[in-house]
Amino acid sequence: MKESQWAMPTRTTSSLPILKEEHIVPRSSARFKTRDERQRAKRSMRECVTMHSEPSDSHHQSSMASAKEVSKCVDRTQTQEDRKTDKSTMMEKTAEGSSVVGGEPKKKSSLREQLKNLKSKLLRKSGMEKTKKSKTETFEEEFDEEKCADIDYAAFLDRHYEEVKPGVHRMKYTIPELNRVITDASLVFAQEGTLLEIQAPITVCGDIHGQFNDLVNMFLLLGQPPKQRYLFLGDYVDRGAMSIECIILLMAYKVLYPDHIFLLRGNHECARVNKKYGFMDECQAALPSGQASRIWAMFQRAFNLMPVCALISEKILCMHGGLSPAMETIDDVRKEPKPIRNPFKGVINDMLWADPDANIDYWRTSSRGSGFSFGEEVIYEVCKKLNIDLIARAHQLCVDGFWTFADRHLVTIFSAPSYCNLFKNAGAAMHVNKDLKCQLMAFVPNTVGSLILCLMPYLVILGGVHSSSRREKPSMGAGARARLHD
Repeated sequence: MKESQWAMPTRTTSSLPILKEEHIVPRSSARFKTRDERQRAKRSMRECVTMHSEPSDSHHQSSMASAKEVSKCVDRTQTQEDRKTDKSTMMEKTAEGSSVVGGEPKKKSSLREQLKNLKSKLLRKSGMEKTKKSKTETFEEEFDEEKCADIDYAAFLDRHYEEVKPGVHRMKYTIPELNRVITDASLVFAQEGTLLEIQAPITVCGDIHGQFNDLVNMFLLLGQPPKQRYLFLGDYVDRGAMSIECIILLMAYKVLYPDHIFLLRGNHECARVNKKYGFMDECQAALPSGQASRIWAMFQRAFNLMPVCALISEKILCMHGGLSPAMETIDDVRKEPKPIRNPFKGVINDMLWADPDANIDYWRTSSRGSGFSFGEEVIYEVCKKLNIDLIARAHQLCVDGFWTFADRHLVTIFSAPSYCNLFKNAGAAMHVNKDLKCQLMAFVPNTVGSLILCLMPYLVILGGVHSSSRREKPSMGAGARARLHD
């Protein structure tokens, strides 16, 4: 096993020249046409940030045992609505499989054959061939080949770069195209386990939140698959105005290059969340009224099959939210069966919702209303117990696009610059090379039609895992300003 050789950056940066308008796709313009609308939205967002600020540390838990007691209490107080959604119809357990690194992109014919095999397998296991339709759909309807277009995925992906325009614009997908992409992506997700075990080199990206032009810019600046390998940490939909285009582009890449792009699930890839924060409304506005609800439900079934956690070269643990007091070993994640519909308790829910907190040492219930907040001592203990060097996560808005915590044992990555056109934040991504050295890349909005790419230099090599003994709280350093945004 190769010893980890990575470190987070200092404030020192080396910036590339400013990319001029002809070199980059214009960013999405504001969704608010008048000054009053913009000011009202900005006040609303600030109130949301204030509402989610952490309570005083006088209530924090002092040990892992007490955290587990809090977990039991939280489980008992879950809302009736969440419990009802958990009882909805679910697909049967599919075979777990680890992702294979390298190799050529899978051919379309191979994917079609796998789709047919999976369809028959699901129908056999569930015994739904002659059952009545559920409130959503049967598997036969979901995998109906007649409703799916025959897509040339290479040409389909090229369309996203040819038709990009400033501001909010629709790609005008046909319903058969959406059926095909979502169905094929569901197949690929079903073949992956809840825990992905992948190898470096790879580029790790955080929240996208429907900012399609920024996603395209990132691919243009860093390289498109399969030339560059990517791991996305979730939250592809909601908030931004082009969530459909973001998730369809990423799903199409996943189908064509399944070993070069990996998509983890975020808390917004849950029906109860994206029904409230914009994705359902966008589907109803952009799609024909008779098809919008069905397509939205297909997206939810695909989200339920997404992996939740990734382990890079056995040394970097990645998830959307954070850690769970219920996780003793990495097998606690690996053994979780898919699909996972609207998780509201346990390890999976915590990994989607948890946040680090500099004001506590161990555990505390989260002010978000789901998951936990955890302190630096928890991070040291988990790194030592799992023999890992770094925890990479997303889930929080960072003014500099990233921030580090717990003596650089944890890094938060946020990849949506100028979030919702209300914040002047940068976006960021982290490249992990084959020697497990980490380089952070910040996307800094400069002026209309231009963007600065800042490459942070590799720093001092950190060898081995750190002791979990109590120590003086370290400075968070560059990118330390983070805000809750959900």
